[in-house]
Amino acid sequence: MKNRIILLLLVAVTTAGSLLAQRGHRMPARELSEEMKTELGISSEQAASLDKLHQETKEAMAALHERTDLDREGKRDAARTIHQSTKDRVSEILTADQLASLKELRATAKAERRELMESVDRKAMREEIQEYRKTEIAPVMRAQRLKLEEDLSQDNKASLTEIRATLKTARDAAKAQHREHKATQRQEGKERDGHRHAKRGHQRPHRGQKLHRLEENHPSEFAALVAMVEEYDTEITNLLEEVKPQQEEWKAAQKAIKERYIPADLRREHPSRPHHKQIDGERAERAALAHKIRFLLKDPNKEEEQTTTDAPTLERIAASTYPNPTTNTTILTFELPEAAAMQIDLRDADGNLVRNVARKQFNAGQNKLPVDLADLQNGTYYFTLNSRSLKIAQSVKLLIVK
Repeated sequence: MKNRIILLLLVAVTTAGSLLAQRGHRMPARELSEEMKTELGISSEQAASLDKLHQETKEAMAALHERTDLDREGKRDAARTIHQSTKDRVSEILTADQLASLKELRATAKAERRELMESVDRKAMREEIQEYRKTEIAPVMRAQRLKLEEDLSQDNKASLTEIRATLKTARDAAKAQHREHKATQRQEGKERDGHRHAKRGHQRPHRGQKLHRLEENHPSEFAALVAMVEEYDTEITNLLEEVKPQQEEWKAAQKAIKERYIPADLRREHPSRPHHKQIDGERAERAALAHKIRFLLKDPNKEEEQTTTDAPTLERIAASTYPNPTTNTTILTFELPEAAAMQIDLRDADGNLVRNVARKQFNAGQNKLPVDLADLQNGTYYFTLNSRSLKIAQSVKLLIVK
């Protein structure tokens, strides 16, 4: 399966021009594996031609990425032209049978990827990341923003209050429009296709896009925010610099959360992207401005909104393991007052994640979960049980003695 997905990435230059153009004009970096060449029956002469074409296309796309005389739409058109040329040349290199096999492999890889994507509990992943941001990042940034509040004039404070209200009204209107759009798609019986369209049309913008939309849709508010950033630039810069050492820790923690949910095959399918690299010039200035405006807009006197739920908040639940100590297996037993979605992890004595044991809905009453421990070494471990119903995550100690 992994090789087929790699094949999809590497040889999909035959049809993926427009998609790649929309995603920053990137080309796959890996060469076609020997196994895939064998599976398609590619001769050494064909392989050499494909490798050369692959390299030429990479170079053409890299040159396009560096061009400053084209706007975004111009670059997309140029990227489509490059990829159409690549597609035509691939059709000349491969035989009709090989192209047919390639099409079949692509369809299989697409179906396997979709199956993997559907296995990801994205809602739970987003909720865990949001909870981490709320408990670990937000309090620190709110404390930093509170320091700035002491330096702001009363006029600037009043102006910020008005701007926040204006932007909130705009966000609420956009959300209502999005909900109406999805409802219309469902009524038309096109929920699957409509969902894909909605993701393209209503996906969450990155910070650069947010800054552009703020400037375009709220020019007077944008101008006022830029003026305030310039007035308090030294104070804002110093406050943001103070938390820089913690930012890498925050990024690593959120990445670890994602990796527990997203299958390894999907992670390998998305290598590092150019926009994650160091940026300079005007783009760097815009990114810094967006960060400072975001910081300025934060309301230091407003606590993060708590997630509401109808489920009762529990201090603890009855949980135990047997046998304990154990050698190769144990049974984790816990009792719930009512059905609840639980995330159960196994961690070592230092708190490092060993594996995810379960992430699903459990019934009310007693639940028994057998756990295989044959691959683990002697030592102390902990099961951590987490749920929206639990006020804090609960741990159960386990000893492995072989």
